[in-house]
Amino acid sequence: MQSLLKKIEDLSERQKKGDAQLAEAWAEFGKAVRETREISRVTIVELATKIGVSKSDLSYRETGLRGGDLETARKVAEALK
Repeated sequence: MQSLLKKIEDLSERQKKGDAQLAEAWAEFGKAVRETREISRVTIVELATKIGVSKSDLSYRETGLRGGDLETARKVAEALK
């Protein structure tokens, strides 16, 4: 699995180019976040609190129902190191 930071770099490039599949890339990132979080045995509440977002916001991002922003994505990656 690509590291979260590598996925963030990819997202950044796609945003700059206006990639039509950006929503799919955010959904893939969300899935990777959930997998990494679960492997790390971090609850969604713990991670959301650590990065300063609500549990529901993080849940929407993990399930791909909401895109993201690069700043929050970086906070997630840093918190899950």
